[in-house]
Amino acid sequence: MKFIFPRAVIRKITTTNDKGLKIILETPEMSSSDMAQLFTVHQQESEITLDEPVMEKDDKSPSQRLRARMFIYYKETKGKKDGFSAWYVDEISRIGDAYLDKVN
Repeated sequence: MKFIFPRAVIRKITTTNDKGLKIILETPEMSSSDMAQLFTVHQQESEITLDEPVMEKDDKSPSQRLRARMFIYYKETKGKKDGFSAWYVDEISRIGDAYLDKVN
């Protein structure tokens, strides 16, 4: 029987006394039929194939992610949302100047 996990995350890997590995997987919510199929191989030796990790798609550019993180920082430290745009321009300028100072 061939069973393909929709997705799984390796949560823990430990060594065993016989120089093997114990691998703990975590899956997202599965259908009852998928779970039933998986339980049929419980405690049975199986061949497991792993694909390359799936990276989450992120539609934001690095600068958009930085701006969003800076907004969170601003909101938490200033306790308000007003004034963020002006603060952001000043902060980006300060950060840029700090990098230029490192090469001068």
